[in-house]
Amino acid sequence: MPGYRVPGSDAVQKIMECLKTVARSSSSLLTITEGITSAGTVTAADLAMPSTGTKRPIKVKKVALAAVGTAGGVFAFTPGVAGYVHLVVLNITTLTSAACTVDVGVATDETTLSDSLIDGANVAASTGVSSGIFTNIANAGSNGKTIKLFTSTQAITGSVASGAATAIAGYAYIHYVEL
Repeated sequence: MPGYRVPGSDAVQKIMECLKTVARSSSSLLTITEGITSAGTVTAADLAMPSTGTKRPIKVKKVALAAVGTAGGVFAFTPGVAGYVHLVVLNITTLTSAACTVDVGVATDETTLSDSLIDGANVAASTGVSSGIFTNIANAGSNGKTIKLFTSTQAITGSVASGAATAIAGYAYIHYVEL
């Protein structure tokens, strides 16, 4: 039903607003990408919407979470193409049994920690809940961005920033578009 809002759905509303912005014209893309950093120079052509007849679908990669404390140990995904990630959803069905924060970001490889999307999400069961949804929109932290470019050799990683990922379970859903 248009205009209907589920109580407590602020995170969902923020995500939908971001997706609507991405779906608009290239001028909107340029507006929301202020502050994006990458190894190279970002031009207006890099961010332009595809011309008529060219489709760039939003791809979603589902990656299982692992209770591994190394950089990139919670999850890692290398798309193998240049693009931008505009949404990462961590659907954690079992929070960690110990104190733990997780960082998610675009990294040089699958074994490097990055906090460019989610910075320090508290995924410990001691928060009073047994499961949770975390996104780069609602849980960005101090370094997280709502959209981030990546090259064909970079990875999107989930890493333990502090504590231990003991018993963590669930999935990361990485929403991205190829350039």
